[in-house]
Amino acid sequence: MARFNRSFPTPRRYLRFPDAIAGQPWFDNAASGNQSVAATTLTWSHTVGPGSNAILIVGVGILDALGQNVTGITYNGVALQFQTAISNGTAARAEMWYLLLPAQGTANVVVTFSAAAAAAGGSTSWTNVNQTDT
Repeated sequence: MARFNRSFPTPRRYLRFPDAIAGQPWFDNAASGNQSVAATTLTWSHTVGPGSNAILIVGVGILDALGQNVTGITYNGVALQFQTAISNGTAARAEMWYLLLPAQGTANVVVTFSAAAAAAGGSTSWTNVNQTDT
């Protein structure tokens, strides 16, 4: 069996990127929650870190939906805005919601459904996001 030996010149050189590039969004954090037993709410914890011009994006998938949809989502008690949804009839539905300038720190993402549903959700937060072209 052939053995591969990889050698690197000494000293090693690494590319270094600036800490911030103007106009580029930066990933902050991600979290998720799921429930296999149908319920009217889905809750998980998300941490928004420090940084300016943040956005929180939440995606929710409703499994075996019988016409259920998301009636609202809050983060730290503040309502998110609906962005879009797609459904394949009554088998599954996915929705996207967002919140501009979410509070920094750890708080709950609470998803409320129109009726009990098995679902999964995820959240990501970003900084350095244009707050006017959402």
